[in-house]
This record gives sequence, C-alpha cells and structure tokens, in this order.
Amino acid sequence: MIYKRIHAGLLVALLIAIITAAGVAAQTGTSFFVTNVDASGFPDVQFNMRAVQIGNKVDGSLNANDITVYENGQEAQNVQVTPNEDGAITYIIVIDQGRATNFNSFGITNMKQAISTLVNGGYFKDGVDSVTVMTRQNIDSDQTVTVLPTTQSSSALTTWAGSFGFDRSRGSTKGLSAVDDAVSALGDQIVEPGSQTAVILFFTRYIEEPSRTVAAATATNIANKANQQVASIYVFQTDPSQYQRDSLQLLAAGSGGIYTPLNRNSVLSQVSSVYQIIDSQRAYYSVSFRSALGDSGQREITINSATRPSGGSVGTYQVSPAPPTVQITDPTANSTIRREASLQGDSATPVYDTNRRQVTATVSWPDGFPRNLTSAQLFVNGALEDSADLTSGSSSLNFNWDLSSMTDAGITPVTLRVSVTDELGLSAEGDSSVDVAVAPPPTPEGGILTSVPTAAKIGIPLLCFLGLLVLVIAVAAFFLIRGRSKGSADDSAEPEDQAMRTMFQPEVPQLALATLTVLEGPSGMIGERLKITTLKVSIGRDPSQSDVSFYSDAESSVSRLHCTIELNDDNAFRLTDKSSSAGTRLNGRRIQAESPVVLADADEIVLGDLAQRGVKLQFNFIQTDEGASPYSGTADDRTHLIDTPDPDDWGN
Repeated sequence: MIYKRIHAGLLVALLIAIITAAGVAAQTGTSFFVTNVDASGFPDVQFNMRAVQIGNKVDGSLNANDITVYENGQEAQNVQVTPNEDGAITYIIVIDQGRATNFNSFGITNMKQAISTLVNGGYFKDGVDSVTVMTRQNIDSDQTVTVLPTTQSSSALTTWAGSFGFDRSRGSTKGLSAVDDAVSALGDQIVEPGSQTAVILFFTRYIEEPSRTVAAATATNIANKANQQVASIYVFQTDPSQYQRDSLQLLAAGSGGIYTPLNRNSVLSQVSSVYQIIDSQRAYYSVSFRSALGDSGQREITINSATRPSGGSVGTYQVSPAPPTVQITDPTANSTIRREASLQGDSATPVYDTNRRQVTATVSWPDGFPRNLTSAQLFVNGALEDSADLTSGSSSLNFNWDLSSMTDAGITPVTLRVSVTDELGLSAEGDSSVDVAVAPPPTPEGGILTSVPTAAKIGIPLLCFLGLLVLVIAVAAFFLIRGRSKGSADDSAEPEDQAMRTMFQPEVPQLALATLTVLEGPSGMIGERLKITTLKVSIGRDPSQSDVSFYSDAESSVSRLHCTIELNDDNAFRLTDKSSSAGTRLNGRRIQAESPVVLADADEIVLGDLAQRGVKLQFNFIQTDEGASPYSGTADDRTHLIDTPDPDDWGN
C-alpha cells in the first residue's frame, strides 16, 4: 500500500513537471493582447494592451522603448504608451460542498472570512470588478449551482457570504467538474480572452470523485482549458492533512495559479497574500499612434511582430480613407485680373500695377477624417509657381503668384491648379480659370516714347515760347478768316472743316456729324446727347487721353483710353476698341481689339462691365432736311465681332 502511494506521488510530480515545461515551451516570452481599438479620430488610433508573461503573470513595467506597434506589417510612428493600474478583474468563486466536507470543523466563520476578505481587504473594486459564486452540491443529484449571479456590487458579495450556510451534501461530489463549469462561464463573460484578468477561486476539502489517478488527468485538462481563456485557478484546500492534494496542485500550477493549504488559525493572512498577488495583475497599457496607411479595408495591429504572433491577440479596425478635395476660392473662377501701367517721372519705361496676386485654396475631407498635408503646390498654366507654407491641421492654403512677366497687351486666359498630398500619401487637385487683362502702356504727348536727356532740357523754355507763338498766329488767322466769311454772300461753312476744329458745338447743331446718347453711366449724364463734331473721337476714363471721359475720379471698368469712333474717307463711322481691359460690345457682342467695326444708326455700344461702372451709349446719325444722313455707312464688314459666353467677366 505504501509503495503504491509513493508510486502515485511520483507520477503526479512528474505530471506537474511536464505541465510546467509545456507552459514554458508554449509561452517563450510575453504575449500581447490588443483590445478596444478606437479609430474614430483617424488617423489617430488608440487601443488597450495587456502584456502577459509565462504563467499568466501580467507585466506592468513596459514603456515606449519596449513596444513596437505594427499596422498591417508596417511599423507605426508617433507611438505613445501610458501604463494603467486600474484594470478590471473577473472573479468566479467555486465552493465544493462534498459529503466529506469539514467546513463545520474548519469553521464556518473562517469560510465567511476567507471570502469577505476579498471585499474587506480592499481587493475587490466596486463597480469595476465582477464576481460570481458557484457551488458543487449533491442533494438530489451531483451538480453545479450558481448561488450568487454575476454582480459588480461588493455589498452583494459580503451579504451573500454572511448568510450562506456552507452545508455538506448527502452524496459525494465531483468538485473538479464545478471548476470546469467555471472556466466555461468565464468564456461567456469575457468575450475577448486576455482582455482582462480572469480568476477562479476554488475552495474544497479534497476531491471526492473521481479517483486520484483520474483526478490528476482531469485537473490537467481543466488547467489547459483555463490557459486558453487566459485564466488562472487559485486553490484553497481546507483539509488539515492535505489529503489527495496532487490533483489540486496540478490544477493551480497548470493554469498559472497558486495552491494554498489553509490553516484555520491563519486564514486571514493566507487569503490576503493570495488576493494581493491577484490584485497586482490589473496592469494594462493605453497605446496610441498615428496611422500612415492610405489603404481601405480592415487593418491589423500587432505588437513587437510584423506578422500575426502565435500567442496573444491582435487588434483590428476598418477604415476607408478618401483623397481630400481642393477648391480655389480666390481669385474667383472666370474673373479678370487687370494690369495697367503708368509712366513715372521722365522714364519712358511703363510701370505696371498688380505685380503679385495671392491665390487661396481650401482643403476639405469627404471621408470625415481631417489630417495634415505634406505638400501643396500652385501651378500656373502647368508650370510650378509656388509652394504653400504648411501648418498642422490647416485647411486654408495661400500662394504667391508673380504676374510681372505678363506685359503683352490684351486678355490672356490662365489656368490655375493647386495640387496637394496628405500624410497618408493621398493626392488631389483643384483647377480654376481666370483672365489677365493687360492694358496698352501709355505714351508721352505725341505718341512717341522717348527719354529726354538732361542736357536737352535747356531748350524746353524755347520750345514752349515757339509753340505759344504758333498758337497766337493760328488764332489770329482763324478770326481773320471768320470775319471775311461773315462779309461774304455765302454764310455757310463746310461741316467737315468745322468737325476737324471742334468736338462739341451744341449752339451750332448743323455742324454735328452724329450723336452718342448716354443710356447707362454716370447719374448726371444719363439721357444726355453728345454730338460728334470731329472726324475722330477718343473715349475713356482718363481726360488726358480721351476727348470724352467717364468716371474720371472713380474706379471703373472703363479703361483710360477705351475706344475711338472715326469717320473715314468712305463716309462710314468705325468703332475701334483700344485693347481695353474689360472690352467693348456692339449690340451685345464683344468686338476684337484694334479691329475697326462699321457703325449703323441706333447701334448700342457698351464700354466695360455695366456692373462695374461701365457705360452704355446709343449711336445715331444726324438727320438732314431730306431725312437721310450723308454718313450712313453700311455694316457689311462686321466679321470682326466675337462672341463671349459670359458678358459679366470683369474682375479686379
């Protein structure tokens, strides 16, 4: 008999050694459990992580240098690791109420104290931890009974412990079956094994059924099952002689728990030391990183391994990032940017305004995940013009556009493009079209751009004197001829001669060649009829360059020298646009610059943009006594008219 007991003991010891070695082989390091992945603030991603060492012992001493985060096999950047000590613990208390139980002799008070110390010692976190109490009893049949359903209330546990009788059963019990049922219950309570600490507290006198040899194998299987749930079993044996303790030791050692034989005189200190060890397993880590992947679909997070490890658990989340959208907001699409020049001092080189123009674009995120830009560039007609200065989180981009090289008179279409790339490598472009209108540079008096040498300025007073002398002679000759004409029998003067000498002669209506009626324009001039009495009339905004000026003291879409109306040798009036910024329209259609167009009676002429202080005029011939105008030209050469899709294309 003694030989058999020694042989059985050696067998159990061997089993314990095998289980321990198997545990070491299965867990050759630390297993990481990634849970609670939150990608709502993508590309910022957060998750919880537990590091579990051999024997289901939590490692709470790691820092950012010990942890490398991989996302779909690519190492993540900007990883932040924060340790926490407030993780939840799930407890299941199992009490074996066998026929041979001696809880009465061990002390019912000791049993109540062993359980209530979990609360009274401050180890159970009310509202955080959860506890379930199950018993194995054989009254009518051998079965596992839940006597306290799962609760997070510490008072519920102490109330139950204070009222429970811990009675023995009528028949033998299979205490290990109750532990097996508890392991299954943990699988139902913890959806992701390893996401939190899971513990089974098993109180028994000894295993009544099955036999010692069978019990050892059963305990080994239950311990392996607990390992799969990342749960540890802590065994408290109340038998003074620790009868058949072998299977209980296998149960604890194989699951990373502790076997503790209780002494009725030191129950408080014994259970407290075990509860303290369990309480130290609360450690976990809050980890965050910033994703750099632009792929759509499911992402997989692993720790310290670019591939899925054999132990622990990986974290997953799903996201579908979309490229950003770009819109150029300034200048406004299809607007016109005007460049005008002036002569400064004695220089004959024109100096242009609007040499630089700011281009503004906005970036938005249709997927709802704002992120940083890594590049933003402005292209003008396909050529790189400028790169924006980028700031974190900015959705507005500013570029500098240099227009100083655009000096050719006329309107030049320009295509603007803003191209951006975000931190995920996703790119987008936004296009816009504008016109750049360059007015012809002004010329000095006489139409010749010259630079007067300093030495030549000495003769300027002499030239002025000679000019004044010529003017006096011309005036004297004019009055002499006029006096003679008044004394002759024929009082009439040739209309052409008078037209070459004066612009408006309202007191002598018979000398007018045609009229321009102001339909829209300055409020004081609307309805006024302007009589054309010269062979050529210049119209614009600058009185120094125009015979007729509008808005000379205000911002207007009428150019300094906008157009001319000229009576040619074929007795036809021709309208010519002088490369104005906002253009000239005849009867609603824009005419080409520097291409004369024949005018007909009642034609409507629009200078510039009426919405930007433009002017609308009506051209009419002067009717003779016979009713027909001697200058009624034809419109057979209006092939110079061009069509503009948007008449309101004026811009600053």
